[in-house]
Amino acid sequence: MIQQESKTFKMTAAGKRYLSFLAAFNTGNPTVMRDYIHQYFDPFSFCDEDVDAFLRWYQHIFHETGGMNIHKTFLAQDYYVIIIVESKKDGKHYLDKLSVTREYPYLITEYFHEAKP
Repeated sequence: MIQQESKTFKMTAAGKRYLSFLAAFNTGNPTVMRDYIHQYFDPFSFCDEDVDAFLRWYQHIFHETGGMNIHKTFLAQDYYVIIIVESKKDGKHYLDKLSVTREYPYLITEYFHEAKP
């Protein structure tokens, strides 16, 4: 189930959740992102996190990138993906990692985003 260095996006539980996350993120709308966080972020994994802090971070990333497109799937497993995304604003590449719970609705337990060196 591992697919490395592929341009093909595997439709695993984590892959589907990542696509829905990216769709919400790319709206640039804080209300859409707030609703997404409430619906799909695992409250046990993020119990110490403030939703407003998440929103500020996502708005900062959106302002920096203008939204993102999938450039390459680096790793695709059932519950974990590593994706290289490309900024719509300037074409810079970023590394995104996302993991989800093993049960439906596959809540996000980890999201990591950083500039690709």
